[in-house]
Amino acid sequence: MENIHSFKLFVLAILMSTAVFSRDGDMSNVLEQQKDRPGDVVVLVPVNYSRLDAVKKNGRLEFGVQLPGYVNQKIQRFIERKKEEQLNPFDPLDVDVTVRFMHQKKSGIVDTLKAYGFYYEEYQRSRDLKGWNKINNAMHSSFRVRFAPREIGEWTCQAVLTVKGESKEHWKSPIVNFTVVNSRLPGYLEVSDNNHYFEVDNQLFLPLGMNMPTQGGPSTGYRSEGANPAEYVAYHSALEELRASGGNYFRYMTTPWTTEVEFEVLGDYTDRLPQAWEMDQVVEKCEELGLRMHWNMSYMTQLTYMGVFQLYFWDWTDARDSMATCAALPNWFRSDKGFCYHTDEQFGVETIDEFLTDKTLIRYYQNRLRYMIARWGYSSSIGILELFNEINFSGLTFGLTDDCQLDYSTEYKPYFNDTSYVRKLSDWQIEMGRFIKQDLEYFEHPYCVNFGGAPNYVTPDEYPYEPEDGASLGVGDVAYFSEHVDIMSYNDYYRWLDKYRYQHEDLLK
Repeated sequence: MENIHSFKLFVLAILMSTAVFSRDGDMSNVLEQQKDRPGDVVVLVPVNYSRLDAVKKNGRLEFGVQLPGYVNQKIQRFIERKKEEQLNPFDPLDVDVTVRFMHQKKSGIVDTLKAYGFYYEEYQRSRDLKGWNKINNAMHSSFRVRFAPREIGEWTCQAVLTVKGESKEHWKSPIVNFTVVNSRLPGYLEVSDNNHYFEVDNQLFLPLGMNMPTQGGPSTGYRSEGANPAEYVAYHSALEELRASGGNYFRYMTTPWTTEVEFEVLGDYTDRLPQAWEMDQVVEKCEELGLRMHWNMSYMTQLTYMGVFQLYFWDWTDARDSMATCAALPNWFRSDKGFCYHTDEQFGVETIDEFLTDKTLIRYYQNRLRYMIARWGYSSSIGILELFNEINFSGLTFGLTDDCQLDYSTEYKPYFNDTSYVRKLSDWQIEMGRFIKQDLEYFEHPYCVNFGGAPNYVTPDEYPYEPEDGASLGVGDVAYFSEHVDIMSYNDYYRWLDKYRYQHEDLLK
């Protein structure tokens, strides 16, 4: 597991708003409203509680969000890819469901926290563990919201729906009251006030575990279909083994061949909903075992021009790109689709530099982050949100030999050669942190950025340089020092004393 060397103050922001519903937590009157006004209402219906008078502190509270009938119809047209008028449930510009949760403390201060609706489908693994079967559940709607209350006492919540082409906040649900009671469920991981260590519930927390990147093994990434249910089941067994060995923490990577929600199709996660359901199971397994996940939210292969580690299926290019050809092009290579941020016919761009700066693609990537946080960010079993794995290795370019192997003699790594690329990448990571903290108003988990290798202080005059390592602090990568970044994270390949000395001096400033 990577070392985490430096922390910034993690502060839970208190936001103000309003919002209350049957003192005994009985939901029968909500359901009656649903019957009396079918079709054109917005209603919150609890999924994992029959009564709301004893909701567990730090536990998941999940609601189905009933939407107006015509909105559901347009969403289904999108999911089924019909040509009639549609609404994309994965794009908040089309359908935005925001739920405001309010709690008044004994001091009189009112906390208002936000959670976001996400489109959901239920699955089960096939008997042969080679695929998934969708379960049509009429009990609850396909839009869900998840929230974990951190304070005991009386709470209220209300859903607000905004639909493309209609007035802002056009639809509001009835206000729902619920009561939160004490539980033994642990709280969220936080950084101590002195920035020196982690805490959970005001007690020292020492992460003990390992890097457990993803489901399956190396061969899984070489398959165009990615992981199958059997590999997800095996991963659960590995988590059980880690816990039985005394571990309490592990690092997980969201990869294109496992639980990534967006790879082949830009802004449309429909075909990847089974993988999202499997991510639900991983998070719930962590909750069951008492494990915390260092959640790396994206792997770097989709931002490499040719498949680093020969993961050709999961990189930037597709089989049509000129650089993705060789004299002995194998049959499997012809099915290579490439990353949707490049291959999308309307918004795709040619270079990874453009991906980092294009405003439309930045918005799509932020939609992806919003979906992931909305679906899994409730859980205190997630320790840290890590934006991207070893992002300094993005933009890698390789040629191919005649037998379709990587030609390392043509290798080019822009982060270690182009100072303008360094600054673009720094700005992109800072913008993603700003979006999470400011736009989403999400503070439950510390946010960090990640690099391969310890930080370096090479100056522009010394570029390009060797060996290739770490955040290039000397040429303008200031992501570590952003107000939105809580933790400096890197995978330490070179243990040079000078770097530790420089970094220590930075921390004392």
